[in-house]
Amino acid sequence: MIVNVRLTHVKACLLWIIVAVLTVGVFPTASRAADADVVRLMFNPGIYDELPLMVAMDKGYFAQAHLDVRVTKTPGSLGAIVPYLARGDIDVAPQVMVPAFFNQYTEGFGIKIVAPLDETHKGWNDTVYFMVRQDLWDARKIRKPTDLRGMNIPKPTGSPNDFLSIEILAKAGLTVSNVKMNVLITGGATSFLPALINKQFDALSVVEPLVTQFEKLHLAHRWLGYQDVIPYYQTGYIAFSPSFARDHHDAAQRFVEAYLRACRDIESTNGKWTPELIDTEARWSGEDRSVIASIRGPAYPGVGQISVESITRQEQLWLQLGMLKKAVPINELMDESYAKAARKALGMK
Repeated sequence: MIVNVRLTHVKACLLWIIVAVLTVGVFPTASRAADADVVRLMFNPGIYDELPLMVAMDKGYFAQAHLDVRVTKTPGSLGAIVPYLARGDIDVAPQVMVPAFFNQYTEGFGIKIVAPLDETHKGWNDTVYFMVRQDLWDARKIRKPTDLRGMNIPKPTGSPNDFLSIEILAKAGLTVSNVKMNVLITGGATSFLPALINKQFDALSVVEPLVTQFEKLHLAHRWLGYQDVIPYYQTGYIAFSPSFARDHHDAAQRFVEAYLRACRDIESTNGKWTPELIDTEARWSGEDRSVIASIRGPAYPGVGQISVESITRQEQLWLQLGMLKKAVPINELMDESYAKAARKALGMK
């Protein structure tokens, strides 16, 4: 049974999820110059680590680069955007190294990642945390990775969340066969809350800002993040469609430079929220400023350098789980020339 005292907080959390979905498509893009190149950008404003894109829009960095960035907001997962990029229906979108991204190369498409969206960094908040159900944590049933043996954890679907969970198991010398991974968690963010309330899982990887929300509700304990087990990890990347990279190289270059200007602004905060960043995150996500401020801080945006190690390890995991049929040459998935030129232009190391 659900404890009645929690009902108000649970409703508030559900309201946040609904608001994040309903804000899709609400905000206009920046003012458009007559000579600006059109860039079609798709992203989910409810995803915590996509702040650099929001900053670049709000500060007019894209407009200053003579880009007319037209945003399509989506409440879906980044993996679901792959077909839009592959077909050239959109030009730019964040991507994660899920099986679908590797498969697009195998199927003959040429989406390229050009810069990281975020990465682990000391002193900064992680985008995903492995959480233990609060009652199990309070009872000291789970306190070290070896305690996960026999516990119920969501069945892998090929997401960055799964990568964290399985790497934690590996640190304890465990595999998926040593835990109960029989049930998928479906329906996106809306499924995490009832799964915890109904004690469907003992532990699971959760994305921010839900991590902070679940802590406040005393439903789960924030335990281990990427920094604790995968210090080299990058969760997401900025990706270009094949046609955009081929036919609009100059506009693509200006996009990356404007994007890295926003990354540099965020990096200068040393992992702390500023009133301006809170305003931007709240404006795009539809969340209340107080909720944003309660999160430990923004995610580290990186400096535009892609970690081959991070991508390689994720590919290896999906191969081990049978989610990929064959390995893909990592260098064929990325093009660092844009970020290198942008860092030079901006005086970034």
